[in-house]
Formats: sequence, structure tokens, C-alpha cells
Amino acid sequence: MVLLKGIEWHKSDVALKKLKEMLWGLEALRVFDDKLKRALQCVKEGREEMYKELKRVCEFHALILSKNLDPRLTFSRPKNFGIET
Repeated sequence: MVLLKGIEWHKSDVALKKLKEMLWGLEALRVFDDKLKRALQCVKEGREEMYKELKRVCEFHALILSKNLDPRLTFSRPKNFGIET
């Protein structure tokens, strides 16, 4: 803007200040975007881990029910019943 209109630099302090503020704002948005992407990736990984754990627990309970075992007496690590954790 300053160069296009040929305004002298000492008269363009307001324009330069606004430009600097815009650049800082863009940099802040970029940093926020990076942090948001990392946080969403962590949420996605956590969701996948929860799904795996729920699936493992369901398989464990299905095994207990298929063997007609009392769930109160067999609540231990699934590896005792042949399921690897």
C-alpha cells in the first residue's frame, strides 16, 4: 500500500503498524491451528485406544459366558483364559 501510492515512509507509520499487527495475528492463528491439530490427533488416538480396550473387555466377557464361568470368580487378567492383552 505504501509503495503503490508512493507515500513517504515517515507518513506510513499507521499503515506499517497495522501490517505488523496483521502479521502477528496470522502467526498466532498458525500456532493455534498447529496446536489444535495436535490436540485433535491425541483425541483420535485416545478414541482408538478406548475402542480397542472395549473390544478386549467384550471378548473377555464373551469368553467367560461361553465357558459358563461365574464372572464374580473369574474377574482377573484375560491372559488366564487365553486372550493376549
